[in-house]
Amino acid sequence: MTPPLTPSQDLLLQAALRSGAPALAAWRTWLALNDLEHTHLDPDSNALLPLIYTSLSGGEAAEVPHLGRLRGVYRRTWVANEMCFRAVGAGLARLAEADIPTLLPDGAGLALRFYEQHAQRPVGGQTVWVRAEQAQAAVRCLAGAGWRPVTRLPARLTALRNRLRGAWLLRDGAGHVLIVLARKWSAGEQALWAAAAPLSVGGTAILALAPADQLVYVGAPAPGPRLRALADAEMIRRALGAGALVGHGQETGPSWQL
Repeated sequence: MTPPLTPSQDLLLQAALRSGAPALAAWRTWLALNDLEHTHLDPDSNALLPLIYTSLSGGEAAEVPHLGRLRGVYRRTWVANEMCFRAVGAGLARLAEADIPTLLPDGAGLALRFYEQHAQRPVGGQTVWVRAEQAQAAVRCLAGAGWRPVTRLPARLTALRNRLRGAWLLRDGAGHVLIVLARKWSAGEQALWAAAAPLSVGGTAILALAPADQLVYVGAPAPGPRLRALADAEMIRRALGAGALVGHGQETGPSWQL
């Protein structure tokens, strides 16, 4: 069972997903509980800072504590995302040239479609789905574009492990991460691909999950960045016109629940 959010996590989500005075109040309360200057934020919490910057930047700068730091995180995220889009787009273009269809379930597929500004959502490692029978061909094709396996194991053990898992963790010379996942071509999988939406990443036309399927994907219980997944789910729900995951500030516990 997924544990409830901590009070600090709940406040960060309120600061990120609200706006105006409620967002500022949540941010001030979070700062009263956390030392932003001397505490190393976990990656999940840090990923919300660009979104918090845009939720707070409409007010007077003097009223927003640490606005300069938030602005710096936002700008770094913009640069990192732009570089990631170009690198991933170039890799996906090589796959398209080799007639290997791809679908993006996360990363750029979320940042570019559901956020007003892509820098509000760090992309980080990008997952790409390919049909199982084309997975190894896709990895070989990407190797020709400079993407190499990330591993400390001998090459033969790495190749065996990846085939068994149906997953290849690759990195290019600039450090961008691409995760190739082999997908079995079941009836349900075919339906996902048939409903997929077009997306351009780094100038390359590819497919991403349809919004409703995207919401199911980010809401599925899984290890990983939980706060970012909750923010993703809220942005998708807003795009779909569904009821927002609004918090009510209950004193009894976290107010952001899927």
